Amino acid sequence: MRKIIFLILFISGSLFAQDGVLDIDKSAYHKILIGLSVSPGYSNIILPNSDNSKGRIYKSQFGYTFGLNFNYNFSKKIGLITGVSWSAMGYRTDFEEQNYSKRAIVAGIRSLDPKSNKSNYYFIGIPLKAIFKMGKGKVRFVGGLGIAASSLIKSTTKNFYEYQNGDKRESASSKYRTNINLALSSAISFGIETSLKNKHLIRVEPNFKLDWFASPLTNSVTPFWTAGINFSYYFGLKKNLN
Repeated sequence: MRKIIFLILFISGSLFAQDGVLDIDKSAYHKILIGLSVSPGYSNIILPNSDNSKGRIYKSQFGYTFGLNFNYNFSKKIGLITGVSWSAMGYRTDFEEQNYSKRAIVAGIRSLDPKSNKSNYYFIGIPLKAIFKMGKGKVRFVGGLGIAASSLIKSTTKNFYEYQNGDKRESASSKYRTNINLALSSAISFGIETSLKNKHLIRVEPNFKLDWFASPLTNSVTPFWTAGINFSYYFGLKKNLN
């Protein structure tokens, strides 16, 4: 009988100990994480109605952002992310037929007017993003508000021509520079995060971003919008058990 009572007490004590560990694990979170992110999306230029865009059609173009991120969590619900990012974005301009001339095959009567062109811009930047988490368990909602300061590394443009016989060709990319290299951006995101094992975390966040920078083509500040989805992986470095 004593052996049975001792066995019951031992099993009960083990269960209470396990419950205590689980409670600690539930209340624990990683204060410091380091991670990688990739954000594919589409961007386009924002032009006022008063610009000389008659005869031009601006189309969005595929772009991307890669990031090396450092995440510091003040609590289970609020955190801050910074790091370094590399991004590329741009747009395509199509000209209506009356605003360009098809290139002739006969030398001497060629037109230099392209049918369309692509403009691409490449940046390296430092983001600063506040994150807010909601929910319990392994899958939680996460939202973010961020700003970033970036430097324009280079910009390129490529022209596309159409010949009178129907042939289509493209020119080599031309590089441009601008005296104003600083770009500023603001972003908003909302998605989910999930924990994988103990130290691994994955976030998926649709996002929308606005950028302002000096265009080397117009020598004026040009706003851009970018819409995409951000995939990020984080590894926990320091865990808070409180």
